[in-house]
Amino acid sequence: MLLAPLEDAKTVLRREPDRDGLRILHVEHPGAAPADLYFDTGAALVRLENTVPAAEGTGRVLQRFDFDGAMAANGIRWPKTIRITQDGKPYFELRIATLVVE
Repeated sequence: MLLAPLEDAKTVLRREPDRDGLRILHVEHPGAAPADLYFDTGAALVRLENTVPAAEGTGRVLQRFDFDGAMAANGIRWPKTIRITQDGKPYFELRIATLVVE
């Protein structure tokens, strides 16, 4: 995940208390919904949670992105599996078998 936008002067970062052994960084960026980023003790991003407008146009949806495993190519690291739930229900899952960076 690209974390460079967190250095933007308009970005608000706030360290939250650890939860479930994970370090949490709350992020507010003008180009995205406010989110909580969860990092393991090795500083790997393992989860992201945010709330966005519902696709139906009414209400809001809690999204959770889980990132499992890691692969690397040409200095780029990427999760092997990305799972998204919306309001606790499975929404999307991506499993990557190979990573090529040119």
